[in-house]
Amino acid sequence: MGLKNNKWIWDNKLPLLFIAVLLVSIPVTFAVYKFYGSQFIKTLYDLGIFQTMENQVIDYHKEAHWLLYGVIKNLFVTMFFFIFLLVSISRYKKGEYLKIHSIEWCCLVAGLFLIQWYFWVMDDAYILLRYIDNMLFLRNGLVYNKGEYVDGLSSPFMVILASFLRTTGANWANIFRLITTLSFILFWLMLVKLDRRLSPPVIGINFPLVYLTFNYAVLCHFSSWMETSIVQVLAVAYALYILNPGSRTLQVMLAMSPLVRHELIIPFVFCSVWTWLHDKKFPLKMVLLMITSLGSWVLFRIYYYADIFPNTFYYKNKINIKQGLIYVHDTFGTYHFYEVAVLFLFFIYFLKKKSIELELSKRVMMVITALPVLLYVIKIGGDWTHYRYLAFPFILITCSFSGILGNFMQQFNISKYRSAVPSITMVIILLFFSFYPVQLKRHPIFLSSTYNNSIPEEKVKRELLFDKVKITEAASLMQAGQHIHLGYITDMRDQIKKVNKKTEFKYDDIEIGIWCETDYEHFSKRIIHGWGLTDAVLARLLINSETMSGHNPVYPYAKDILNLYKSSDLIGRGMYRKAVDDGRASEWIVRNINTIEILERKIFNNHDLSENLKLAFTFPPRIKP
Repeated sequence: MGLKNNKWIWDNKLPLLFIAVLLVSIPVTFAVYKFYGSQFIKTLYDLGIFQTMENQVIDYHKEAHWLLYGVIKNLFVTMFFFIFLLVSISRYKKGEYLKIHSIEWCCLVAGLFLIQWYFWVMDDAYILLRYIDNMLFLRNGLVYNKGEYVDGLSSPFMVILASFLRTTGANWANIFRLITTLSFILFWLMLVKLDRRLSPPVIGINFPLVYLTFNYAVLCHFSSWMETSIVQVLAVAYALYILNPGSRTLQVMLAMSPLVRHELIIPFVFCSVWTWLHDKKFPLKMVLLMITSLGSWVLFRIYYYADIFPNTFYYKNKINIKQGLIYVHDTFGTYHFYEVAVLFLFFIYFLKKKSIELELSKRVMMVITALPVLLYVIKIGGDWTHYRYLAFPFILITCSFSGILGNFMQQFNISKYRSAVPSITMVIILLFFSFYPVQLKRHPIFLSSTYNNSIPEEKVKRELLFDKVKITEAASLMQAGQHIHLGYITDMRDQIKKVNKKTEFKYDDIEIGIWCETDYEHFSKRIIHGWGLTDAVLARLLINSETMSGHNPVYPYAKDILNLYKSSDLIGRGMYRKAVDDGRASEWIVRNINTIEILERKIFNNHDLSENLKLAFTFPPRIKP
């Protein structure tokens, strides 16, 4: 028994060394804080490196406390999941692909720590939270406002997953930290497997893993409380499926992908057709599973919301190619993807001259599969948030580079020099880690970074993405970071439970909501979403705007709807027509009353399947204000 344990320790000496370093780091961090904490923070402020807010009087002791708590908590979380994964791999080790290289263990430790350090909450996530808490605790149904059946949810899969986890009684902070961490671990494991499939065994440089693990945008979007973490995992799943279409696990993941983001049905179709043509075998089971899962949700949407598509589809269904190209450049330029792509094309050319087998047809298929999503993002004008809508194509195209660098280095027999591979890898890591969005004044490892206010026009025009004035998630991340690391996350469960369940739930007021977190807190109020994300009428307004997809200037029209709601005796069907007849409706409502009445029947539907089926296939014209 002792010999067996010794062998296990020896086989896992490197990950155990990482665990030892993590253990030592915790008391060292505490000791440094105890003796030098305040002075250390003061020095950082004096150097202009670490500032929570500009022109603010700083309490150095409180800042030192915050830094200590954040570091120690993240070290504990990193160590816990690292040990959990090590034990799991050791227990179920099967096949050569799980022989993990030293740099991959390093990526795991660094990634686990950084996803906690970059942990943030995107404001839009609170839309999902309000829907779920309305359903589970207030028993209002899966709605944003009681009695208004509008599907303002972008990811059915996240609805199902988060609802299931919420029923366990867990708070939102723990639920999304769990999703964040497990998503990253799965992402890491799949990239290791991808490298074993495409790389020579002796080199040990997993380029996609190194490039993506130290990428700020990729890491911080494992949190955000949106579905992006799962999209990033699915991007690697698509790459692995193209290499191994016979895997049942990958078939299930691909079949479920349109439930995570509906636009992923396009790459799903591409991969299904490619499998049929390449392997001469149609992936019938995978296609049937996709039809069953997605079809079930569409049927539910027809029955419950009287619509085929979610409200966000109508809201973002526009053409803004110029803005979309700027949005794409904001990500691909920030992380120097163009230079990386050119370099790897050179490597491929060199290796083909040497007659090295690279499975180019499958790599090309990865790129082809990513392109429809990339083109869709360009078409709609991108997103309010840096990188988010590009997660799938960015990662999938990066996966197509797997193994190329290793094959190139093998041609020069670099591995015979013991320190060559670790040295080259460390340089690559430091280079990739140094990349961060132009919107930030300093590296995002300093959580207090804010918008680059040195550009005077940025505060006014940052949403327009003109030239270097590009949008990023930095504002939400940096404003919320300190509260998150102190354990504060808005969760209204306890307050909602105090609501008297014996009486019918009624709203005590109506207001326009701009910040989704505040709207989530105001669960006793009916909210007209100021950006139109959960309002069927505002989502269909035809507005020519150069702003990004997701933030159309509909606020003035939301005020008109608010006035109409407040002046109506009853909120429901017939409300808009009565307002028009009484002369209480704005001119744009009067001009578009026929279209609005169709939408009104959808919003206040009675869950009559035959009526809702007819409504779902009724597509009224866009509203021209």
